[in-house]
Amino acid sequence: MTNQIAPLVAGGKIAGIVPTSIEEVFRLAQAISKSGLAPSTMNTPEKLTVAIMQGMEIGLPPMMAVNRIAVVNGRPTLYGEAIPALLLSRGFRLNETMEGQDDKRVARCEVVRPDGNKIVRTFGVDDAKVAGLWGKQGPWKQYPDRMLQMRARGFAARDGAADVLGGLYLSEEAEDIPSEPKDITPKASREKVEATAPGGRPQLPPVVGLSRALDDAQGEEAFEEHPEHGDKPERGGTGNGRPAAGGDLAPEQRGENAGASAKHDAAAEEVMIKDAKGYATMAAALIRRAARDKKQAVYDDIVGGVEHRLPGDIVASLKSLVK
Repeated sequence: MTNQIAPLVAGGKIAGIVPTSIEEVFRLAQAISKSGLAPSTMNTPEKLTVAIMQGMEIGLPPMMAVNRIAVVNGRPTLYGEAIPALLLSRGFRLNETMEGQDDKRVARCEVVRPDGNKIVRTFGVDDAKVAGLWGKQGPWKQYPDRMLQMRARGFAARDGAADVLGGLYLSEEAEDIPSEPKDITPKASREKVEATAPGGRPQLPPVVGLSRALDDAQGEEAFEEHPEHGDKPERGGTGNGRPAAGGDLAPEQRGENAGASAKHDAAAEEVMIKDAKGYATMAAALIRRAARDKKQAVYDDIVGGVEHRLPGDIVASLKSLVK
């Protein structure tokens, strides 16, 4: 009896497991999550699933995708160290150098496409200063040359290998992008709609409830000018002795309606007073500026933003004043 020994097989190419369906991706993600070997930012099977799928779209095997894709400010990014491996596997070449000394240092990255076309991008100390990155606490202070290199690499790779990266940012770049949106409206444009007043720059109250108050006021003015036409209109009535809708209600109901109407009228009057104060403040500020030989600036402010916040007759008077 002879012992059969299985021969050893050598020379085969080592390959990773590559899932072919969403179910297989999720199953692999669950296994990685339970193993405890996933990065701390990839702490759920769902996050791992998205990372694996993102990696497969650009040609990264699952485990490399899990360890080389980072989510920064809600956006998937790629660690800079993964760029050479990704591009070299696609027939690209990468040439990187650091030129200059001290504050004149410039990182240079050249991407050579498989067809021989070259794309060169640079990023130097001066660029970092303009971007507000030079000396920033963290990697920019600890590893400045490495960060310059990553910036140049990111620009060159995105421009020269767009068909591979699909616009993915390097995580080293994305970490320097503010997570909160900033107001980029030019300061001069914002100031056009704000009137300058002594002691500060008050915001005018919104014009609400003004139409009701003006309607009531116009009704009273009409009676004072033509009393022969009938009785003075009551709140909720139409004048000329004719009741408005609901004018024939029971006395107690009319009393309740009158109380509610009085409260509403008081609120409308208060809003009207606040509006009037706001109009007066804005108009006074514009007139003072016009008196200081700034008529053109005042006119520009009126046309550029203040016009829609003031009544038409006030706007017309101000325009005639500064023309």
